[in-house]
Amino acid sequence: MEIAVSGMPGTPAGLSNKKEVSHMGTEKIRFNCPECGQTVKAPPGAVGKKAKCPGCGAVVQIPSQPVAKASTEQRLEKLERHLAQTSDAPARVMRANQFVLLDDKGNVRAHLSVVEGGARLSLLDDKGDIRAALSVGEAGPTLEVLDDKGHIRAILGVAEGLAALDLRDDKDNIRAALSVGETGPDLVLLDDKGDIRAHLAVDDAGSTLGLHDEKGNIRAGLRVGETGPGLVLADQKGNARAILGVTEGGPQLGLHDEKGNIRAGLGVGEAGPTLGVLDARGNTLWQAP
Repeated sequence: MEIAVSGMPGTPAGLSNKKEVSHMGTEKIRFNCPECGQTVKAPPGAVGKKAKCPGCGAVVQIPSQPVAKASTEQRLEKLERHLAQTSDAPARVMRANQFVLLDDKGNVRAHLSVVEGGARLSLLDDKGDIRAALSVGEAGPTLEVLDDKGHIRAILGVAEGLAALDLRDDKDNIRAALSVGETGPDLVLLDDKGDIRAHLAVDDAGSTLGLHDEKGNIRAGLRVGETGPGLVLADQKGNARAILGVTEGGPQLGLHDEKGNIRAGLGVGEAGPTLGVLDARGNTLWQAP
């Protein structure tokens, strides 16, 4: 009797105890718009074609080599001309690298700044503590949400090919990580030591749930694929000891020894139930009916 359930869930590749927003996706062409300096991305093989700048709307030709970035003065002049052409009101541009907004008590409640790495907006509570920060850099936008003690509790980021959300405890340990990439959604739950205890993933082949012990070993794995659902229970060494699967032929249960040899099997098919006991070499010792 053969009983096999493939696709037992494993630890997600590249995931460490401190899971951060990673950059995934196909390498793209990057260059700066000659009009405003905005970074423009284009798919591989698009050299020589035309693209619209997401910053100023200018139609530019995709170069084979990076274009020299426009100076700050050139970008501001371009923006003033653009506003004058698209608005009935006179173009009024305030030139500054940061803005601060205060409440009626004089407390800073919002801070917008532009530095070399990109733009950042911070929102503060009435005690002057940052509670939310939105930044946009070369890697993409990132939103951070903080508690009243200044600890980051949630980080939402979007990079090439990936959107990710990390939820943290008050000790800055990631306890839940949700990401959606090219292969599908992925959810990881971690304990207070940063060890993965549950991993749920969905891809084109099906859905997989893996439950881990405190040593990182998968002790239970559930998968639903094209052939049907399968449940695997493993020992402390990670060896599959019980496999339950349901296919078109019916349900099957296999019990294995520590070396992976099936020693007992129960199946229910069209002809009825079948029970078998095998030795360590796979020879049938007893079978009914």
